[in-house]
Amino acid sequence: MASRLQEFAILLRDRVKPYFFTQPNKDNFITLQVKVQNSGTPMQLPDVKIADGFLLVVKAKKGNTGVISIGRTKSAAVNTTTRPNNTNPFTLEANESVKLAITNANKVWIDSTVSGDGVELLVEQD
Repeated sequence: MASRLQEFAILLRDRVKPYFFTQPNKDNFITLQVKVQNSGTPMQLPDVKIADGFLLVVKAKKGNTGVISIGRTKSAAVNTTTRPNNTNPFTLEANESVKLAITNANKVWIDSTVSGDGVELLVEQD
């Protein structure tokens, strides 16, 4: 019987590696910055298409003094403790990042514990 570690290794070999390494390289990339205007009021990221097999990189700005929260809906991203269905946002402190394999940046909502903090985005493009 395979151990959990062996099962995970097989998953990585069979699913993750082909997904990330079979796509051709892109010729260009774009970077954007998004600032949270008002803490407690989540903002949707802009409409930026992401090609199959490529990732959206979301990085909390280096100069942030608060914590960025990320969710797939406006209510899931809000930085307060009153969220629906006990959802918890993914959080980033200054200079931390996450890579998301999604089809469009607009599927992500962000909030911050401090108004004016923000994120930087990087997406490979044709």
